[in-house]
Amino acid sequence: MMSKGLTSNPASQNQDGTIDNSAADCPLLAATMVLVRDQPKGYEVFMIERPAKGAFPKLHVFPGGKIDPSDSELAHYCPMLTDIRASQILSVKDHGLRYWVCAIRECFEECGVLFAHQNDEILKVRTETERLRVREWAERVSTSSEDFQLVLETHKLTLATDEVHYFSHWITPEIAPVRFDTRFFLAKLPQEQRADAQSTEIVSACWVRPNVALENFRTKAWRMILPTLTTLRMISNYTDTEDLIKQVRTGYHKIPVRPGKQLQGMQPFLDQW
Repeated sequence: MMSKGLTSNPASQNQDGTIDNSAADCPLLAATMVLVRDQPKGYEVFMIERPAKGAFPKLHVFPGGKIDPSDSELAHYCPMLTDIRASQILSVKDHGLRYWVCAIRECFEECGVLFAHQNDEILKVRTETERLRVREWAERVSTSSEDFQLVLETHKLTLATDEVHYFSHWITPEIAPVRFDTRFFLAKLPQEQRADAQSTEIVSACWVRPNVALENFRTKAWRMILPTLTTLRMISNYTDTEDLIKQVRTGYHKIPVRPGKQLQGMQPFLDQW
């Protein structure tokens, strides 16, 4: 159900030839970023194509990946959201804030888009020289996620968690060879930043209107799985990104989670918005 060709937690083979599923039973914690922008003909979403390897090959997905231990150590760089409030929103006991950190970090690594504040305003990347410098930061973080804190500290940045909105929750069904417990977030592309796809975990990337992406799936031009398809359907009928984000912030984007979707991993919406 997730991205980045991850191969952790597969079932392993015992010495007697039987299969040990104990590792596969524990889903990897992960976060996904649904990145949107306004365009004259309608708002678009940024989608990437994964390579033909890993647990979910050749899929079109949203940027994202698994939580890194260092994501739990960056509360100091999140002045706009406490772990208590983040955990309330996600209906978890604690450590909810790390999902926002992971979503922001993965979006930065894979798209070069950084949701961060600098000098009390959202980070601006105005010139080609600045874009190259920010891409260098992203490549550094992609090589070692622990360097994310160093980038934030060096450039006096804080994470713009207020721009990143909780969207939905999916857990890969037990039948899958690799499982993820994934929180989806939605955010609008900051002004004066642009998304690209420089990661080795990405074959291609594009901005696309949600209905066009769904049509690409219908015609078998793209491969997608239910979490992606459901998300595209959920975001496809709004006036613009302002309208979409307003509905997400208040929880009005939520849909009934029927038994069929629950069996395929969609978790029921709770009322902690």
